[in-house]
Amino acid sequence: MKVNAARSKIATIVSIILLTSLFVSIPVPANAAACAADEDKFLAFHKAFYANQPAENAGAVNANFLKSIGAAIGINSPKFAACVDNGGYSDWVKNVAEAGAKANVNSTPTVFVNGKELDRNTEYFNVEAFAKAIAG
Repeated sequence: MKVNAARSKIATIVSIILLTSLFVSIPVPANAAACAADEDKFLAFHKAFYANQPAENAGAVNANFLKSIGAAIGINSPKFAACVDNGGYSDWVKNVAEAGAKANVNSTPTVFVNGKELDRNTEYFNVEAFAKAIAG
C-alpha cells in the first residue's frame, strides 16, 4: 500500500504528549511546544528540545530555556514569548496529560491511530505498517 493512498484517508491520528515530571512548573515543555505550533514550528521545536534537553529534574527547563529553544529555530515573536511565559496552553496540557493517564500512556513516544495504540517495536518506523494502521 502506498503511503500517499493512506494519507488520503481521514483518520484521527495523533495527540502528541511531551511528558514532564509532575506538571508542577509552568511553562512546561508541552506548553511551549503548543506555543511553537502556533508559529508552524512544532516539529522543529520538538526536535530542538530533545536535542538540547538538560538532565531530568535539574530545574533547567524554565521559560528562558524554552524561549531560547524557540529562538534557535527562528521563533522570535512576542506572541510566542507571552504564550510560554503565561502558560497559554496549560489547560490543554493538563487535559492531554489526564487523557494520556486514562489511556495508560506512560512513555514517549506513544502513538494511537484511530484509538488503537501502535506497537512501538513493529509499527513506528515501518512505513508499510504505519500506512496500514492509518488505512484501518
